[in-house]
Amino acid sequence: MEFIINNLPILICAVVGIALLIFEMFMPGFGIPGISGIALLIVSVVFTWMEHGMLAGLGAALVVIVAGGLAVYLSLRSASRLGRWPTVSTS
Repeated sequence: MEFIINNLPILICAVVGIALLIFEMFMPGFGIPGISGIALLIVSVVFTWMEHGMLAGLGAALVVIVAGGLAVYLSLRSASRLGRWPTVSTS
């Protein structure tokens, strides 16, 4: 429990950053949520690097990239299944 409390700013930055990227995909506009999301993800990696060292920072960068990509993929997939976006046929 102490580990989570000590790293709460890092976790909050990462989760809010991914949420803002997903929000930007569904509500395109001026790009402020997308830019803010990317900035928060970078801040979470920098905080990890400063608090726990280079190897942990690189691991956090890998986790952020994979989690962000997976979240974007799953949200696009669910949006196309719900019929919000038309699917493109290749034939």
